Amino acid sequence: MQAFVATAIITMLFSMVLFVQNVKADQTSIIALADSYVKSDESNANEGSLSDLYTYKREYELPNEHVHSIIYDTWLKFNLSEIPSEATVYSITLRLHTSLSSSNTTNRVSVFICSNNSWTELGITWNNAPPVSKTQPLQTIDVTTPNEYYDLDLTSALKGKPIVSLVLETIEPTEPLQWAIFDSKEGSYAPTLIAEYAVQPRAGPVDPFLTAFIVIIIIAAIILSAALALLRFKAIRKKGIQKTTKDTTSTCITIKAGVNTQHIFKTQSIMTS
Repeated sequence: MQAFVATAIITMLFSMVLFVQNVKADQTSIIALADSYVKSDESNANEGSLSDLYTYKREYELPNEHVHSIIYDTWLKFNLSEIPSEATVYSITLRLHTSLSSSNTTNRVSVFICSNNSWTELGITWNNAPPVSKTQPLQTIDVTTPNEYYDLDLTSALKGKPIVSLVLETIEPTEPLQWAIFDSKEGSYAPTLIAEYAVQPRAGPVDPFLTAFIVIIIIAAIILSAALALLRFKAIRKKGIQKTTKDTTSTCITIKAGVNTQHIFKTQSIMTS
């Protein structure tokens, strides 16, 4: 019984090892397919060929007029189709790098998703940019330092999407010229999505050395279990023999005592007569 249990446990562990071996954990870096930024004060301008991406929001009021806003929004497009459709996705992180020209002051930037992917890098402007719902940002960060990486976890929002468009917007007004400036794909550090995923196991070759090692462990476990079972059997048998010997000795002593009693009784009877 012990040998059977040990064999079953080892076989299960062997199967688990093979399963883990065939699951491939991968990480891929997906550079932006297109990137640009748009400006509300130059509503027909396209900035898709530049090496910098701006996000900025300034509010000011002119005499006898309402409050005016100047807004710069950054647009990013990514193609996630290189992630296998059957893969289990663990994380998708947006990595941005601030330019050396970025401001040292705090610029609060939110990330939104756009369901319309029809815009192009060299065609998008403030006037023709697709509408974006900005009620709920995917993530918000405080951009404070030039020449720095910023990572944003967008796993839940981007998982399962082949193409995604993201919009970066400064959500709190800043002072004049306090831009958050990121490197574009034409710059030194392109906006990147870092995806971590695993492909489910498929039938394939197994490492022969690992297989031999596991087989040796199984054989050793069976031999050890059999040896333990044999030792236990011998111990039980020895205990039974000792008990039988003890019972036989007690019987012999009782019989001998009975014979001696009879002999004494007979001797006393002869002396009396």
